[in-house]
Amino acid sequence: MKIVTIGGGSGQHSILTGLTNRARSHDELEQNNISAIVSTFDTGGHTGILMEARIPKDEKGRFLPAGDIRQCLAAMANNEHAKKSFQYRIKEGDNKGAVVGNILLDAGYEQHGDDFEQSIELVKKILDVKGNVIPCTLTRAEFHGVLENGYSVKGEEELISKAVWFNSQIKEVSLEPENVKANPKAIKAILEADKIVLSQGSLFTSLIPNLSVKEICDAVKKSSAKKIYVMNIVTQRGETDGFTAKKHLEVLERYLGPNVIDYIIIHKGELPSKLKIKYELEGQKRVVDDLGESERVIRKELIAKDSPVLRHDPDKLAEVILGLY
Repeated sequence: MKIVTIGGGSGQHSILTGLTNRARSHDELEQNNISAIVSTFDTGGHTGILMEARIPKDEKGRFLPAGDIRQCLAAMANNEHAKKSFQYRIKEGDNKGAVVGNILLDAGYEQHGDDFEQSIELVKKILDVKGNVIPCTLTRAEFHGVLENGYSVKGEEELISKAVWFNSQIKEVSLEPENVKANPKAIKAILEADKIVLSQGSLFTSLIPNLSVKEICDAVKKSSAKKIYVMNIVTQRGETDGFTAKKHLEVLERYLGPNVIDYIIIHKGELPSKLKIKYELEGQKRVVDDLGESERVIRKELIAKDSPVLRHDPDKLAEVILGLY
């Protein structure tokens, strides 16, 4: 079985962790048949600092945001000791706030003649990653967003902050240049996949940017794979305020078209009360399940127990994904 995940950030990390765990202990899936197609448009945090430092000399735009790529590599790591250091964020000194994995990807890029894919291969050896981490593009593109009030914004972080500031929902997102080329390896993986998992997480700033690359979107629609969408547990401040499950799906179908998604996985059951209150105080509310009765809606108890944050249990999620045909 070949599985491709599409997304970025912590949502994709959770899916990849579960699938990799499953591949270690079951014959139905091999680690080298797990592929992550990762958004390459993040400009926030330590990733943004590295991007700003590279851009002046990077005339061909080949240096890509490291953060989401790092998260996917960490999720599929078999060397736990290396993974711990790789994910470490420095707390003191001149490098305070820097993530070791981001710096390692930055160094690999420089060592391998400005080739980000070679940098990923270097890190895969260090972490003993057998799966595939594939940037959705190999050159940078600029992320743009438009709010319902008509305000136009560049950059993911700026879009979210302005959506909160104006109390206006996101209307649409796009890339500049609009015709940015997809990574050929991403297209190949999608077309050869048995299952494509569209990950939970930031809808407009992690998942949709991948589908804004026309070749990626067209390949997903063309692929004979089963398409599976993992629904968020809670809304995201500034991004999906007030969104129900149906609204999430409607946004996704603006890009993919109707009836392309074969299954929607959504959590069924109560949320831990303390975490529910904590999230609600931060403006994040449970995504209301208004999808109705349908064979394509898969409702399961998926919350990670004893976690300080609300997230899907990676192993429960993997079991559900692998059980769908």
